[in-house]
Amino acid sequence: MSDEHVPPELEPTLSRIPPEMGQNIGTGPGWYPIIVELDRQLAAIDSGYTLHQVKQKLSELPIYFEVSDTATDDDHEHMRALVRARTCELCSEPGRLWISRFGGIRTLCADCAAGRNRDTSGFDHDRGRTRRVPAAEHSCGVATPS
Repeated sequence: MSDEHVPPELEPTLSRIPPEMGQNIGTGPGWYPIIVELDRQLAAIDSGYTLHQVKQKLSELPIYFEVSDTATDDDHEHMRALVRARTCELCSEPGRLWISRFGGIRTLCADCAAGRNRDTSGFDHDRGRTRRVPAAEHSCGVATPS
């Protein structure tokens, strides 16, 4: 993302990345609201924290950060818990990894995976494991959670 295309809401997040690390967010725009909210939550715990990298990898959002000298061990653990949380990439609700019947991997909540939110049909979940679901299993061709 070049400076001329930086959405204003990402500027505070980008300013936490040192210039020598490349002030870049390596995701598509669908992740921006999630990143902005996570930055707000992390800054509320440690206003001096530093970001090292924000990217999308295998349908997850790895965030690499460093706490400031004023952060306590409890602060650091709370921040790590926020970063580890899985969030639906469409609606920002708590989510998990899902695999489509075509092999696509996404992080979605149950409603988005079932197609009840936006165009997310074709995902299914089976007792904590992801699996491919043939369209033939469903008369409408849409996979729904078990």
